[in-house]
Amino acid sequence: MFDSLVLVDNGQVTTIPGHAVAEITVIGDNGSKAPDFDTLFRINHQTLVPEELTLRKDELIKWLKKNRLPVVDFDEKLNVANTVDILPPYNANSCVSSNEVVLTRIQKLVNNLPTR
Repeated sequence: MFDSLVLVDNGQVTTIPGHAVAEITVIGDNGSKAPDFDTLFRINHQTLVPEELTLRKDELIKWLKKNRLPVVDFDEKLNVANTVDILPPYNANSCVSSNEVVLTRIQKLVNNLPTR
């Protein structure tokens, strides 16, 4: 059994699950260079200045408390119900948890944060 394979062709990424691979044969090197994975998988997100981050964090804390969720502020990290951590820039993609059900619900709530 193999680990999953990642194929990159002209910037297009294809993942093949390991259980679907019976054999790998390298036919030849076509002379192309390896892709730059840093740029290929870079997440484009807006950069916020510290004041904007603080404002967004405060708004998110108010929003979560309004929805009756316990929130603890640990410097830059927010912890929601001892289950989900929210890291800067405090959006749905910056939520981290091992509990997928709770994570999905918190992400939906973060996405529904009213804009100013």
